[in-house]
Amino acid sequence: MMTLHIDDVKKHSRAGDLIDFLKDRNGGSFAMGIADISPAFAQWYVKEIADNCRAMDGRERRKYAVENRGLCLLISYTAEIIQQSKDIKLTDKTFAVA
Repeated sequence: MMTLHIDDVKKHSRAGDLIDFLKDRNGGSFAMGIADISPAFAQWYVKEIADNCRAMDGRERRKYAVENRGLCLLISYTAEIIQQSKDIKLTDKTFAVA
């Protein structure tokens, strides 16, 4: 099982290389197939994660009950992105946010 610390998520999302870092950390694979098909989606997703990291910096434990586990933080932030109800359109190899 992949171990990931919150600081890893923050550092690599801000650097823009979160998906590559997760693939490397997990031995070359990561269950994010859409990122391979649509680099635009991968860039958008990492930016959204970085924005959440900046907005919640230091308050992750209070809001999400996450203190150390970066994977739990990623899940929480992904759920937050989905809850924001952005108009996301994914089609064959294309991605758009309206």
